[in-house]
Amino acid sequence: LLGTVNPHPTKLPVPTNGQSNQSFVSGGSDSCATATAIWGTGPFHGDNIEATTDGPTNCGGMASDVWYNWTAGFTGNANLSMCASTYDTVISVYDTSACTGALLACNDDACAFQSGTTVAVTNGNVYKIQIGGFNGAQGNYSLSISQAVSCQCSGAPPEGEANCGLPTDF
Repeated sequence: LLGTVNPHPTKLPVPTNGQSNQSFVSGGSDSCATATAIWGTGPFHGDNIEATTDGPTNCGGMASDVWYNWTAGFTGNANLSMCASTYDTVISVYDTSACTGALLACNDDACAFQSGTTVAVTNGNVYKIQIGGFNGAQGNYSLSISQAVSCQCSGAPPEGEANCGLPTDF
């Protein structure tokens, strides 16, 4: 016998993010104070459906925001892209894991109605990422983070150097 069958099964409550667990968003937290910790490049999937607005609206009339604390795994420029999202997104990045800090970048409409931005980051530092909708738009999002490739081109004209995309010098 593998075990006993429970004659009175009950559903376990599903944890939710946000203040007092009242929000039904998935992925990021509905509250800046309880931002979801992430690292790596993603993609990080979620939604802002029924999310409240508890942060500033730095650009694009952001509302219905969700929050992440992202720990950088490299030093350099980080590209943040919301281009695979299903609604009109807005993104802001702050130089802190606290709910107040220096705004590094914000964007509305980098690729059609989805957002993207590039920020300078330091390996091991935590950055607050705020994802919302333009004028309260809601839907499913996909956040991807990548290290920007720098082109160290030289020569006259620069050709063939790594990441330059040009023919090889002869």
